[in-house]
Amino acid sequence: MAAAFTSHWPPTGGRGTNSLRSAIEGVDALVTAEPGVVLTMMVADCVPIALYSPQAQVAAAVHSGWRGTVVRVAKAAVEAMAELGARPTTSSPPLVPPSPPTATRWGRR
Repeated sequence: MAAAFTSHWPPTGGRGTNSLRSAIEGVDALVTAEPGVVLTMMVADCVPIALYSPQAQVAAAVHSGWRGTVVRVAKAAVEAMAELGARPTTSSPPLVPPSPPTATRWGRR
């Protein structure tokens, strides 16, 4: 398992992790070509994006908040996937919508 504590900024690198205690801090995207690795990304009202290239067997999990969208974190993930052999034209990007505003708590609890 690879887990991330998101930063709302561009990816800064990576390393492996086996639990939340060793989660990778300060990244908004995880990419792997390692079979059997589960990528996890925590999001609240931001958009989680799951990308997969069946031909190259490369996967990515992306956290795209407004800052990540501005700096094109999803594009950076696609480029990182390409470095591992994925072709964007054959990749399948299922998008998971953010939580609706009515499901999100704002302000003091």
